[in-house]
Amino acid sequence: MKEERKEIENIEKTEEENDVKNLKTKKDKKSVKETIKTIAIILLVIIIFAFASNDTESENSNLKKQVEELTNQTSQLNTELEEKGKKLENKNTQILNLQEEKETLQNEKSTLESEKSALENEKNELNSKIEALQQTSSSSTTSSASSYSSSSKSTSSSSSSNTSQNYTVYITNTGSKYHKSGCSYLSKSKIAINLSDAKAKGYTACSKCNP
Repeated sequence: MKEERKEIENIEKTEEENDVKNLKTKKDKKSVKETIKTIAIILLVIIIFAFASNDTESENSNLKKQVEELTNQTSQLNTELEEKGKKLENKNTQILNLQEEKETLQNEKSTLESEKSALENEKNELNSKIEALQQTSSSSTTSSASSYSSSSKSTSSSSSSNTSQNYTVYITNTGSKYHKSGCSYLSKSKIAINLSDAKAKGYTACSKCNP
C-alpha cells in the first residue's frame, strides 16, 4: 500500500512538473512571438522610413533641379529685359531727336512761308509800279507822237526825213528786241519807246514782226 501511494505521489509530482514545464514553454513561446512581432514592426518602420527618405531625397533633388531651371530662366529673362530696356531707351532717344528735327523743320517752314508771302507782296508792288510806269510811258509817247505829227505838218521836209526814226515801237523788260504793237513777244511786258531811242539804247528789230 505504501509503495502504491509513493508511486501515485511520484506520478502526481511528475505531472505537476510537466504542467509547470508546459506553462514555461507556453510563456517562452508567447515571449518569442512578441519579440518577433516587435522586431517585424521595427523592420517595417525602418523600411517605411527608408522609402520615405528616398522619396524625400528624390523630391528634394527634383525640387533642386526645378529651382535651378527656374533660376536660369529668370536670369535669362533678366538679361532679355535689360536688352529690351536698352533698345527702348535707344528708341526713345531717336523719337526725341525726330521730334526736335520735326520742330526745327516746322520752324523753317513757317519762316519760308513768311518770306514767301513777303516776296509775293514785293512782287505785287513791283508789278503795280511797272504798270504805272508803262502807263506813264505810253501817255508820254502818245503826247510826243501828237507833237511830232503837228510839227510834221508845219515842216514836211523834216518830217519825211525823220518819219522812219521817230515812230513808236515796243520793248520788253528782259528782251533786246523792239517790236510792233501786236507782236506775240509782248504778252508778258510791253513798254512803248521811240524807234530812235530804242536804237540808241542798243535794241534791234524783231525778226518775227519786223517793225
